[in-house]
Amino acid sequence: MPSFKTGFVAFGLASLAACSPSDEAISSECLTGLYGSPGDFVMVTEGSKGPRYGFSDGRVGTVSEDDSFQCRGEGGVEVDGTVLARMPIRVTPSAFESQGVTLAGQLLGPEGASPDTALVVFAHVSEDIGWLNSARDPYQMVGRGVSAFVYDKRG
Repeated sequence: MPSFKTGFVAFGLASLAACSPSDEAISSECLTGLYGSPGDFVMVTEGSKGPRYGFSDGRVGTVSEDDSFQCRGEGGVEVDGTVLARMPIRVTPSAFESQGVTLAGQLLGPEGASPDTALVVFAHVSEDIGWLNSARDPYQMVGRGVSAFVYDKRG
């Protein structure tokens, strides 16, 4: 796996407003969401082996298998000594009926989204894990200024 430090320089994350790693204690809690800045971010989602991360350039991994990636709970995430703050996004839970079954969904939007903001609707196939809080694709869209609606599969 390539060094994250290389990725930071290549994709500008080093220029983000960061605080010293000693400013806040490391937490085992990884909060689902985006960290960094629009267009230049890392996302954290739930996975079958624990929290997963994905960078805006497509690199992915599992937090528990990477010593260079640390969760800081509300304090953000730390990658190779650089702390990235959690990006504000709008999360609107929803539920709707389909053929007599109530399906749960989420509308995710960038901060400042309006009725004119582009929207992607994710319709997924059967996976071992539902998409709410686990799929990276919706967060990739939100990190690029596009709202995303995702719903959990039945069964």
